[in-house]
Amino acid sequence: MSISSYLLIPFLVWVVAQGIKFSLSLIRGEFDLRYLFASGGMPSVHSAVVCALATTAFIEGGANSPLFGVTAVYAGIVMYDSFGVRRSAGEQAHALNTLLEELTERGSITDRARYGKLREILGHKPVEVIAGAVLGVCMSVLFEYQKIQTH
Repeated sequence: MSISSYLLIPFLVWVVAQGIKFSLSLIRGEFDLRYLFASGGMPSVHSAVVCALATTAFIEGGANSPLFGVTAVYAGIVMYDSFGVRRSAGEQAHALNTLLEELTERGSITDRARYGKLREILGHKPVEVIAGAVLGVCMSVLFEYQKIQTH
């Protein structure tokens, strides 16, 4: 049974990108298994996966391939969302968490646990998106190298 390169390569890129993210957290002295599955941080796993998919479609079908067109547009939307909307939501979550902490310290809020803590790392900095995109393209090229040589 053969697995489609359109599935296999993005999956392998996802595993490597999450591994890099987890390794970087260990280097910073943080041991948190959530880095193996969570979004946000360096590199952008979303960007890596969609760029690997688009690159695979480009290598397999060429620049005029309808599948390449669809995957390239999809990659652009995902990357824009990663450092646009989702990044803004993360910044807002940070501001709300800070505000709740300050109000709790001043005594304005007596039951801080009632409000929970919002997840702050939702999106990416542009450099994280770019690093993910480069990782996805490079890994896809490495996996598809033999097909590139025969073209």
